[in-house]
Amino acid sequence: MIRMGAGRVAAAIIVGLAGMTLSACSLLPAQAAKTPTPTATPSAVPLAQQLPQLLKKGQTIGTGDLQIIDHEPFDDPRAQHPPTGKLTIVVNSSGQVEVRLRLDDPAAAATAIADYAIVLSTARHDGLPDPIEHLQFGLVSDLASVTADGELVLPLGGDEVMFGDPTFLHSVEVNVAGEGPVLAAAPIAWTLPSPYPGLTAVDHGVATFAHGQATVQDGVITDYVPNPYDTVYMVARRFGITEVQLLWLNPWMAGDPDQLKYGVPINLAASRR
Repeated sequence: MIRMGAGRVAAAIIVGLAGMTLSACSLLPAQAAKTPTPTATPSAVPLAQQLPQLLKKGQTIGTGDLQIIDHEPFDDPRAQHPPTGKLTIVVNSSGQVEVRLRLDDPAAAATAIADYAIVLSTARHDGLPDPIEHLQFGLVSDLASVTADGELVLPLGGDEVMFGDPTFLHSVEVNVAGEGPVLAAAPIAWTLPSPYPGLTAVDHGVATFAHGQATVQDGVITDYVPNPYDTVYMVARRFGITEVQLLWLNPWMAGDPDQLKYGVPINLAASRR
């Protein structure tokens, strides 16, 4: 990643004045060297750790309705009656994200933990286009619990920095113990505000280390295919956004934010995050 240096030194230019007669007692003083203008020191905080952190303890941050969806036949009796019901997504008192499921059949809560894999996914089940990259994050069955009134509580595993704004995860999905097709899904309605309202990429033209190809649909820049040697810093500058905003648009890059992959598209539209 290219970053600006700490400063530039301006060289003093001494111009000889040809043809001018100078007496020994009238020498001109030498021109003073210019003092370099200090520039901001690049942040020592890694880009991924600069991603927005929107979560507050005790918040309800999302809701959904877990329903059976059309899927390929799967020869397993558990596939006939997957768990369904209402869900809420909350931030618990420890700051951890939890999915809470109030199942249509409360008696099935215990078997749901043992028999099914329940994940948060970037896949969309609301008719909108899926993001460029498909990610899933498991809900930790080993730490699952059932409340006295039958609500199934599943914490989101891992401490990934992008969980400070988990709105790139668009659904809760269920399959049989991590195998076979998705049996039930719930599109998530998030209540978190966008940290970058109105964020829009504007192409200012190819530049050094930003020579790739942008895709435009209906007047909106949707994605960008990097060329070899493109950098996050220069691509962000080309489209008038910051490096952190580029990473926010592409949360799957959080583990390796300094590397763009030649020919692998990155997202530039907030609506397709």
